[in-house]
Amino acid sequence: METPKEILEQAITLVAVDRAKTHGDYKEVYGRVADLWAAYRGEPYTVQDVLVMMALMKVGRIPSGTTNPDDIVDTIGYMGLAGASRDGS
Repeated sequence: METPKEILEQAITLVAVDRAKTHGDYKEVYGRVADLWAAYRGEPYTVQDVLVMMALMKVGRIPSGTTNPDDIVDTIGYMGLAGASRDGS
């Protein structure tokens, strides 16, 4: 079993290294997602909105009992990015 520190370190690595290398700057990536969601729903979304909703999607999987261990790490990562996006951009 992993310790809380190990799980948090995984999330840091995911957010700060792995995903940034693979997908680019998170504000640009989730800004595009916010624009697409806004076009689809006809209402504005911020980067923070997208990140929180992505985290909620991961949390929504937990009651199914088939949660992928990465869902926890991903949730932490999304919320870390959401916290860094508090200005609502």
